[in-house]
Amino acid sequence: MKGFCSRHKLGCLFSILAIIALTCLQAFPQATTGSIGGTLKDQTGAVLANANVKATATATGVVRETKTNEVGIYVLPRLAVGKYNLQFSASGFKVNELKD
Repeated sequence: MKGFCSRHKLGCLFSILAIIALTCLQAFPQATTGSIGGTLKDQTGAVLANANVKATATATGVVRETKTNEVGIYVLPRLAVGKYNLQFSASGFKVNELKD
């Protein structure tokens, strides 16, 4: 009597590949960090260089800060997953806040 795999080679191969695929999927953990970024502009559409950007985690109160670059772009990388309040400030402008 021949074994299952010798009679059903395609089915056996598929089963082995499925087990390997499922095992590999478990090896990639979910991301625990993210980033917030964008371009800061005034009412006329002009970019705001060297503006202050502050992100405050609503759950923990942890604060991260950065500045916009010469073309108004800011990035806050490697933030813990969660909700954040953002505060933008620049010389000559009122402070602007985005909650959650």
